[in-house]
Amino acid sequence: MSSPLSVLALGLVLTIAPTPPAPTPDCAQLAANASPTDRLKVARACVSSGQLEAARVILAPLVAHFPNFGLAQLEWADLLGKLGGPEDEQARALAAAAKSEPRNPRVFLASCRFHDRRQDVEAAIASCSRALELRPGQRDIADRMGFLYALAGRDAEAIAALRETLDRSPDDGAARAHLAEVCERAGDLECARQSLERLFQKSPRSVVHARRLARFYERHGQPERAAAVLKRSGETPRPAMRPLPPSRN
Repeated sequence: MSSPLSVLALGLVLTIAPTPPAPTPDCAQLAANASPTDRLKVARACVSSGQLEAARVILAPLVAHFPNFGLAQLEWADLLGKLGGPEDEQARALAAAAKSEPRNPRVFLASCRFHDRRQDVEAAIASCSRALELRPGQRDIADRMGFLYALAGRDAEAIAALRETLDRSPDDGAARAHLAEVCERAGDLECARQSLERLFQKSPRSVVHARRLARFYERHGQPERAAAVLKRSGETPRPAMRPLPPSRN
């Protein structure tokens, strides 16, 4: 018969014993004879556990047999991206997903990031805009819109979007630098000057910010201010080159 102490010790062992990890899914076995929805769930579990090839074996026939199954097309596009699959096939899967799931923000978030990576700017803008309509709180996409508009040369929209980003994140140096560039391109020199000066004031020892502001001053006829900025940052301004004397030959 066990003593009370041994029973108590056993109870403590049982109490503190670690929970065993969840078993890794046997993707091939779980997918056999399953419904399309269950096969999609299994494929997702396989991706989560790192069994990408097993997920591919499940998803490839699924999207082929059910081309209007938008969620499967979305998972297929995501898997192809992880596997380094053909970009054209990823684009087709995302287009099919968008057609079948026109109100699913995940579809348009995935499309936005896909087109952004490909530097297909107008397609990225269209997908990102739709994603924000469906999920307005997606801050990373909202912040990216300013850069995309700038790349597309849509200056007024870029300025508005970048200012919204800076309202949310005043210390976003990349957004402020892009705002300066777009404002100068659009002819709003005051906006550009203020943006560049604020960057420099925040980091007066930054050679990058100093050079950017100095070049702005130089472009707009203020070489003395440009030299002062470079001096303050510790950058030595290069002296103006003197003309060569006429040759005696």
